[in-house]
Amino acid sequence: MVTGAVVAPAGAVAEPAVDLAAGSCNGSNVFCSWTGTNYRGTKKSYKKSSGCKRANTDTFSSAMNVSGDYVVLLYSSSSCKSSGRVKMLSTRTNMPNIGFLARSYSIG
Repeated sequence: MVTGAVVAPAGAVAEPAVDLAAGSCNGSNVFCSWTGTNYRGTKKSYKKSSGCKRANTDTFSSAMNVSGDYVVLLYSSSSCKSSGRVKMLSTRTNMPNIGFLARSYSIG
């Protein structure tokens, strides 16, 4: 089991550590799952198209329309799991250019 603190932008308060146990994420302000992305507060689900492919920036921008809040994106699939890696992106919403794969944790 690997934990990682979510990095907050300058001047913001960091989110709690994210418990990257297989198939789950734990944290008082974090909601997520292996099969998609849930957003803090709204818990809206966004399904990735397939595998570990990156969705385009427009898709993420529109999906992350929660003003002034944080989102955590966890990517997982059979190919990701077999390589023992989980990619996570943490950023503030409403940013025009989202950096993908900002952090990577080993779970295997």
